[in-house]
Amino acid sequence: MFHIAIGVVILTGLWFDAIAGSHLFFIALGGTALSIISHKVRIPIIYDLLIIFDRPQDRKNFPGKGAIFFFYGTAITAMVFSRESALAGIAILTFGDSFSHIVGRFFGTTPFLAKHKLIEGSIAGMILGGIAASAFVPVLRAFPAAIIAMTIESIDIKINKYSVDDNLIVPIVGALVVEALLYL
Repeated sequence: MFHIAIGVVILTGLWFDAIAGSHLFFIALGGTALSIISHKVRIPIIYDLLIIFDRPQDRKNFPGKGAIFFFYGTAITAMVFSRESALAGIAILTFGDSFSHIVGRFFGTTPFLAKHKLIEGSIAGMILGGIAASAFVPVLRAFPAAIIAMTIESIDIKINKYSVDDNLIVPIVGALVVEALLYL
């Protein structure tokens, strides 16, 4: 739910030109600094939020990882792509990625591309991501973007031994597909 709430705030801010990609990038940089400090020191309030919202393994190794990459992913998407494509990509991240986790966790049984991803969740993410993206771009660009972005989300992408966070990849891939479909 936190993922959806932050995404809706970002989408609303971008839609009404109240925030820009550069603002999101500076928030991500601030989050990175807090993560580095939080790795060594328990910062009041920040530590409490990490206990509530962060995965235990991330809290230990990279505090706030999901939120930080959410902001980097939305910042890059907002700065690189057209407004509509960026909003569509961020909508796929906000709703598709969130609901894929929720549906997969409570209703999923069938492994998908990565052993910890479930096809029921991925399909829900594709559908809800496509619906959300279609608020910003035509349906014939929204759904292929959601399907491709959520399929990529289901793959464990590693650089050296480090997994690339899906919060970074999903909005960029979604917006990239929307843009690419303009030229087909």
